[in-house]
Amino acid sequence: MAAAAAAAAALAEESAASSGFHARLASLDTGGLAGGQDLPVAGEAAAAANQEEKAASAAFHQRLSKMAAGGQEKPNSKGADESDSGSSYSGSGSPSRGRSRSPPRPALGLGSLVELQGLAKAPELNGRRGLITAGPDAGGRWEVLCFPTEGAGLRRLSVALERLRQVPAAAGSVRLRLRNVPGGYDTDLLREEIEDEGFMDGESFSSLLFDHERGFGYLCAASERLAMQIVGNFDGRRLDRAGPGRLMPDSALAQIVKGNGFNDNVQAPCNSKAGSTDPTLSAHRRSGIIAVMVGSIELLGVLAVTARFHGWFWDGVSKINDNFEVVGIAVIGVFLLSLIIALGCFHRVFPPGQVREEPGRADLLRYLQSGDYIDRSGI
Repeated sequence: MAAAAAAAAALAEESAASSGFHARLASLDTGGLAGGQDLPVAGEAAAAANQEEKAASAAFHQRLSKMAAGGQEKPNSKGADESDSGSSYSGSGSPSRGRSRSPPRPALGLGSLVELQGLAKAPELNGRRGLITAGPDAGGRWEVLCFPTEGAGLRRLSVALERLRQVPAAAGSVRLRLRNVPGGYDTDLLREEIEDEGFMDGESFSSLLFDHERGFGYLCAASERLAMQIVGNFDGRRLDRAGPGRLMPDSALAQIVKGNGFNDNVQAPCNSKAGSTDPTLSAHRRSGIIAVMVGSIELLGVLAVTARFHGWFWDGVSKINDNFEVVGIAVIGVFLLSLIIALGCFHRVFPPGQVREEPGRADLLRYLQSGDYIDRSGI
């Protein structure tokens, strides 16, 4: 009877340990997350609970082995049972349950809003807010770009961590960084650009700041959904509020996409002179103009003879058609003159050993190197 009672007690202990293990796993999936507590990593908690269950199971089998060997071990009293089972959980369960659940300090990162404090050499900067733009460096100092105030503009500082107080961000907010913002922008123009898309400062985003020196724009979206919308609206978009009258012609890439990349007349207003004097395009254009003129004169001559038109204009057209060989000789003379000029200026236009790049390719490379666009690779 004593052996049966001991076996029953040990089995009850193992069942209790197993139920406690599964209850802890369930808290990781539902209760713990719903309560918003600072729980340990799920993998580590599950491993600890599994280790506890194995320890309880090993103790249970050890006690059964002693009883099978003829031992006279009696079932423990209630106090002894509690002490025995408690010792099997003292390695992991007790410390985790007794540990403080205070939330950890959010980690600093690019775009984090901070407030300066404890600056002895520049006390006037205490209380001033800014954004983290780089860091930490080898000395553990963070780079902070302070917001402009009425009496001072943007100011970049290198500050130790203990001199920074992180301003808590709203729950669910997402920090964004816009790259390659044109140098002609400022924070107000960037705010105007974003608000034109329906994102209002203070509601959809906050902490907007333009780092003119490095071409970065920082903001904090109010939610992940708004962050995705801002990225979708501005990813790859060309900002055009800078410049005279806030109007700029199409970029070289846009002209290439529209089929105007090799049109000299369209390229001239917005591209450099390197792509606006292509001799091949000029020769083709002149040949086309001459062909259209000759064809028009011949057509008018046929019309004058067929309809028997008279007058100084029609008589002049008829005389030109009657002596068209003179026009042909003049055209041939123009072509020969162009050939002589081209041969004489060939080495000046096309220097030996220098590969001439296609205008469209040069425009595309110039557009990519200019950096006048926004992407999300740094977000």
